Amino acid sequence: ATNKYSLFPINILGALGGLFSERAGIVNIAIDGTMQIGAFCAMLCVLFFDANGIENGRWIALIIASLAGALYISIHALASIHFRADQTISGTALNVLAGGLTIYLCQVMFKTFSTPPISASSGFKKFDIPLLSEIPIVGKLFFTNIYSTTILAFILVFITWFVLFKTPFGLRLRACGENPQASASMGIHVVRMRWIAEWISGALSGLAGAVLVLTTSS
Repeated sequence: ATNKYSLFPINILGALGGLFSERAGIVNIAIDGTMQIGAFCAMLCVLFFDANGIENGRWIALIIASLAGALYISIHALASIHFRADQTISGTALNVLAGGLTIYLCQVMFKTFSTPPISASSGFKKFDIPLLSEIPIVGKLFFTNIYSTTILAFILVFITWFVLFKTPFGLRLRACGENPQASASMGIHVVRMRWIAEWISGALSGLAGAVLVLTTSS
C-alpha cells in the first residue's frame, strides 16, 4: 500500500540525480529509465536473499541498485561526453531501452512480464520516530508512519547541498557546467568531473527505483 510519504524519497532522489548531472552541464532525461534498472536489480536481489534466508537484504539491494544505475547511466555519459551525441536523444533512447530490457529479462528469467511478488517483510516498514512523533501537528505530519528511506532521502538533500556549495569538488563541478572552457584553462579535468557527476546521478536514480519497489509494492 502507498501512504502520503512513500513517494517523497523517490521524487527527492530522482531530483538529486538530475541536479548533479545538470550542474555538470549534461542534460539527463534518462532518470526514469535508470530508475527502472535500479528497481529491477533491487527486486532480483530481494528475491535472491529471500530464497536463501538472508535477512535485511533490502539494504544490500539499495546498494546494488545504485551501482546498477551508475553503470547504466555510463552509456549516456559515453554518448554525451565522448561521442558528442544529442543528450536529449540519448536520454530518450535509454528510457525506451530500460522499459524493453527489464520486461525482456523478466520473460527470460520468470516466464512472465514482471518479477514474482515479494512479501511485505522483505520491503521497508513504516514506523514512528520516538518523541518527535508526539509533537502536536508537526509530529503527525512528518514523523509518524514513515519509511526509513524517507529519512535517508532528506539526509542526502543536505549532503548534496553541502557537497555542491561548500566543497572545492562542488565548485569545480558547477564550474564545468557553467563555463567548461574557463574551467579547463584553470586545470580542471572537465571530462572527469562530468563522468563523476553522471555516475552520482545514475547511482541516485537507481536508488530511487529501488526505493520505489521496496516501499510502495509487495
